[in-house]
Amino acid sequence: MANQREGVYEKIIESSRKEFLEKGFLKASLRTISKNAGVTTGTIYSRFKDKEALFDEVVHAHAEKILSVYNRGIDTYYNFSDEDKCSKMNRLTDDCMMEILDIIYDDYECSKILICCSEGTSYENFIHVMIKKEVDSTEDFAKTLENVKGQKDSCMDKELFHMIASGFLSAFFEITAHDMDKKSAIKRILLLKKFYTGGWERLFGIKFV
Repeated sequence: MANQREGVYEKIIESSRKEFLEKGFLKASLRTISKNAGVTTGTIYSRFKDKEALFDEVVHAHAEKILSVYNRGIDTYYNFSDEDKCSKMNRLTDDCMMEILDIIYDDYECSKILICCSEGTSYENFIHVMIKKEVDSTEDFAKTLENVKGQKDSCMDKELFHMIASGFLSAFFEITAHDMDKKSAIKRILLLKKFYTGGWERLFGIKFV
């Protein structure tokens, strides 16, 4: 953890957020960050290994908050009985989405840096980490329907699930690319969820509660 003595840490982080938000990671300049923070580049290097370590310091805690909620939702789903997976998954998804939205808007600037400005860092795959878990849980749900209702559709496979999960989660985080206010974002995310729910109901031949 960087030394926070005399407010130097806070000045570096504040300057870094501004630079990453304005230019993205790849084009961000440590010289500009140090200049705007009123320190030397040597001061930054004494606290952070490199520019990516500085980016990590800016977004890591925020990214972990989002993933924590998402992973908790996934874990809750897997702990459901087969019957509950069919009856409670839709509400669980709604609750997780709204909680993640709250986190996004608690620090919207950091959310935008994480989602829109992370190319060139390990965080550029942030959404894809969630997509993979979404695909795995969808495969599990398809198997659950086969066990509970005797339903199986050979036309649906992992590749299709990946396409759908990628479309949904990428669309969900579009709120950071288009600078939506929270009220508008909630309205649109609920409509997005309704759209995808209808599609899943058609594909699975069921009605979600």
